[in-house]
Amino acid sequence: MSVLAEEILESIEDGVMQLDASFCLLQLNAAAARLLGRPRDRLVGRSLWLEFPELETSSFGVAYRRAMRERCEVRLTEHDAPSASWFAVHARPLNEGIVVVMRDVTRAKELEARLAHVEDELRMVSDTVPAAIAYIDANETYRFVNLTAETWYGMPAEAVLGLHVSAVLGDEGFAAVKHHLTRALEGETFTIRAHVPYPTGARWIEATFVPRRMHGRTVGAVLMSVDVTERRRDELERQNLLVQLQESEGRLRRLHESGVIGVAHWQRDGILLDANDAFLAMLGYTRDEMRERVFRSEDLTPRELAEVDRAALAEVEARGLCTPYEKEYLHRDGRRVPVLVGAALVKGSAREIVSWIYDNTARKSAETRQALLLTAGRRLAASSLDAEKTLAAAVRMLVEDFADCAFIDVVDDDNQLSASEVAHRDPEVEALIKEVRKRSPPSGDHPVLRALREGRGSTFRFDDAATLATLATTEDRRSAIERYRPRSGVVAPLRARGRILAVLSLVSSTRDYDAADLAMAEELARQIGITIDNARLFEAAQTERRHAEETSRAKDEFLAMVSHELRTPLNAMLGWTNLLRGGKLGEDRQAQGLEVIDRNVHLQVQLVEDLLDISRVITGKLRLDVQSVSVSAVVSSAVDTLRPAAEGKGIRLTQVVDPHAGPVMGDPDRLRQAAYNLLTNALRHTPRGGKVEVTVSKYDSQVELRVTDTGEGLSGDLLPHVFERFRQGEGGTTRRYGGLGLGLAIVKHVVELHGGSITAESAGAGRGATFTIRIPIAAVRAAPPVVEPTSSLPPKKAVARIGKVAEADLEGLLVLVVDDDDDTRELLRTTLELARARVITARSVAEGFALFTERRPSVILSDIGMPFEDGYVLIERIRRLPEELGGKTPAVALTAFARLEDRTKALLAGYTMHLAKPVNGAELVVVLAAVSGRLEPRGAPDSMRS
Repeated sequence: MSVLAEEILESIEDGVMQLDASFCLLQLNAAAARLLGRPRDRLVGRSLWLEFPELETSSFGVAYRRAMRERCEVRLTEHDAPSASWFAVHARPLNEGIVVVMRDVTRAKELEARLAHVEDELRMVSDTVPAAIAYIDANETYRFVNLTAETWYGMPAEAVLGLHVSAVLGDEGFAAVKHHLTRALEGETFTIRAHVPYPTGARWIEATFVPRRMHGRTVGAVLMSVDVTERRRDELERQNLLVQLQESEGRLRRLHESGVIGVAHWQRDGILLDANDAFLAMLGYTRDEMRERVFRSEDLTPRELAEVDRAALAEVEARGLCTPYEKEYLHRDGRRVPVLVGAALVKGSAREIVSWIYDNTARKSAETRQALLLTAGRRLAASSLDAEKTLAAAVRMLVEDFADCAFIDVVDDDNQLSASEVAHRDPEVEALIKEVRKRSPPSGDHPVLRALREGRGSTFRFDDAATLATLATTEDRRSAIERYRPRSGVVAPLRARGRILAVLSLVSSTRDYDAADLAMAEELARQIGITIDNARLFEAAQTERRHAEETSRAKDEFLAMVSHELRTPLNAMLGWTNLLRGGKLGEDRQAQGLEVIDRNVHLQVQLVEDLLDISRVITGKLRLDVQSVSVSAVVSSAVDTLRPAAEGKGIRLTQVVDPHAGPVMGDPDRLRQAAYNLLTNALRHTPRGGKVEVTVSKYDSQVELRVTDTGEGLSGDLLPHVFERFRQGEGGTTRRYGGLGLGLAIVKHVVELHGGSITAESAGAGRGATFTIRIPIAAVRAAPPVVEPTSSLPPKKAVARIGKVAEADLEGLLVLVVDDDDDTRELLRTTLELARARVITARSVAEGFALFTERRPSVILSDIGMPFEDGYVLIERIRRLPEELGGKTPAVALTAFARLEDRTKALLAGYTMHLAKPVNGAELVVVLAAVSGRLEPRGAPDSMRS
């Protein structure tokens, strides 16, 4: 390398290192040495894996090996745990090795995380503002909307963003804001009140437009809108009341004297000069007390409402009277009294004001109760059918409108309190109450327990010593009561179908609950009780329905699988037997036929044994021949038996066996069956080039057998059900693996009969799986026997069989055979060629369709159940072709799916005829001759009739 190149390499901040084909470091710059944390002279010439052994199995090591192996560029950004840093690497081939460029991107990752956090906080803040916020660009297109705006528009944000304002508001709505939007986009900041027809309903809004400028020009506008519809309605009502007050001014004196309406005379500075008895009684004072002390308006009004009085006074000064308005006065005992107030200057005086005050307490309470009941009814009717969510929503609803704190204590089947839902206006107080409730649930004569015992509601006050004694029974409760200072409460049981489901409690810090409030609480409890009962009934019905559907589906799928798995080997056995009897096969084909028959006989035996075993499991008749067993010997026997199958599939099968683990008391054949089933399952689901590892070790006082594979893994949905009978990861006609889904269920039952346990673990689909068996070690150790196989293990699924080939003439007939099973294809080819047909074969739908379009066969003979795409897909593609391209070519479905609905489905899909495996060879030849027009069928057997 030249001096200039070395200087450039040393000057860059990224780490650069060159590795040869054996991953030895040929050279690296100072930045690379700094990132690797080693002196450069120590690293040059050293193997990267020897110097950094933990790197070989990391994501970086995988990337380097891939770049070296595939001679391609690989980029990777990954977190390095030892250094707690993020690195971005770029590996690319160079000469015989690779060159790697590294960069520390930890700071960038931290900034990225902080930016995401800031964006989340901004979204959270905007969504909590009780106003619609939108950002509109210079093209009058939405770029941001908050949660309130989504509600007004009736559309989620992702649907709104990118749309023109007219597309969201409609033509009428856009016309209402277009002029104001134009002003804002021209750079003007202003606030307006307007009536806008939104998609969810017309609203009076008070909107502020703020232009956004960049580089001296306006690029958009932020629009913040507050819904003032209620305020506008109130203004109209006040104007009507003003007219009424003006018309009835002559009658006000009589009302002053009657004591029905409070009347007060004030100085303009707020000092009370005089008042009638109705006003004094409204606030709890006597006339003597009024004479003895100076009452000011600001002393009788809550501080936060002082501005309301000032606005009314300004209106009086400007107009001589004010629009009647609602406010609250402070009663002598501290509670608030809602009132309706009207005021005017005393005629002939510029300093005195007379006000008329109507006590709104009864009306407000009735309106509040009525509104709450209506709101509660609507919300409960639209609530979730999830009982727990409904309870949480109910208490939250109550603290919004009627109480400072709400409880719903759930009652279990034993009529005991089992859980509580709590809500409070103040989140900190709510958290405190929940913690207190958790540590100190209601006890003794607590109002909740009393309502549960007596079955009726009641009101109570916290200043009552007897009641307080039942509530503050612990230091935690006493401290909580002192913290949020409740005033009164009401409890009511929640009933449904004659049973108490829960108890509702409401607590207020500002009001005294009375009989009307109790009646309302009981009505609320009734509504909530019905809703909760409906939710529970719905949940129970859903559970029962799912269980029934799953049971029915599992039964149907199992029967279909049994039919398929039994018919397929029978087809091969019968077919090859008839061919051998015909005496027309050469010695090599005879040997092949005998091998297929032998293999399928063993498969049939294993299928029948599995069915018998699962029957014994269900009926509780599975028995063990208990003796002292060496688990290590049993597992080694199973591994040795399956090793040829693993090698044939290119899977590395390894075992780590502790010969001193055990022994256990059990049945050697059953334990061997369990080990064999686990290994077979692992090999079946591990792709070529994968790895299956078996370990046997001691785990506390148990022997542990662990089978780990690098195969397809288990999805989160399948993992909890993997040991259930008839459960498979895939089903239907496109499943890639045979079997009945019984193996793991049998393993689980065998292990549990030995007093052990089995678990399954997987990081997810495509990430392998681990099955672990643990069986208690025998109490008395004995010399464990080496368990040898008691019978040969079943071979893989073999081919279908057909019978004696009929003497039908298929000479020159080109037949396309499509079947994923190698033995079945070869058997069908042999049978048809003996009938002098020409045969082309395909192992998949894609390959079969390609051969069809290329060779244009006279007849199609296709299996239905094949991986990825089934025979229905093939015939649908062919039938979509025009007649001149073979769209009406005769097709026969030959399948082990032999139910009536399978035959109907095949015929409806477009097959000319449906044949069930196993099929007689003579029948097959006759069928092909018939469908191809070479033979007119006469009295065809049932299996041939459509």
